[in-house]
Amino acid sequence: MFTSNHFHPIAGQSYKNRNSLTYLCLESENFSNEGLFVNVSNGNVLVAHGCKMNDDGTIEWSHSDDKGIHNVQQFSELYGFDTNGKSVVDRDDDEPMTWAEVFEIELEGTRTKLESLLCYDTKKKMYL
Repeated sequence: MFTSNHFHPIAGQSYKNRNSLTYLCLESENFSNEGLFVNVSNGNVLVAHGCKMNDDGTIEWSHSDDKGIHNVQQFSELYGFDTNGKSVVDRDDDEPMTWAEVFEIELEGTRTKLESLLCYDTKKKMYL
């Protein structure tokens, strides 16, 4: 019997979907079972609702809102991660910080800088 349970995705964590594609969680809030994900192989970004983890460790969700195709590296860095989920935000290793603290204190400058570097191709309808 194959079972699944609702779970709270963690920003910076990579998950393998039941369809065998890998998604990096960029943002999740308030211990909900929703999260903003980027497909690390094709750059598809989506907000997943009703996230569930299966017995085999794969994930799935009940439905999602498509947020378009983006450059995986640049889009991940907007949220403070490289494509492997490692933080790209400089901080003092002696002082542990929660994701919320990193986002509020240090990431705003990084996000603003990277957003200024993104270009939108109106013909391809995607960020470069």
